[in-house]
Amino acid sequence: MRNSYLEYYQLILQKVSFDRRLFTKEYFKAIKWLNQNQRIKLDQWIGSMGLGHLMTASDETDEGNKITKADGDRSSGYNKSAA
Repeated sequence: MRNSYLEYYQLILQKVSFDRRLFTKEYFKAIKWLNQNQRIKLDQWIGSMGLGHLMTASDETDEGNKITKADGDRSSGYNKSAA
């Protein structure tokens, strides 16, 4: 089960996709655990599922787990071009 964490976080992100803040929080948790290849796959999956809009309108704080405002671009994480 090489992709078990990847599959786990895909499931979690799909379940929390109803809430932008929760989705972003869980996304940042995921990228802490996944390796670079899995992060790329996760970003591609987010794009293919049409969930990329949840990642484009929020900023992260220094902790990386809280959203400070609802309008702006994140400086790291989801790569729109990978979608």
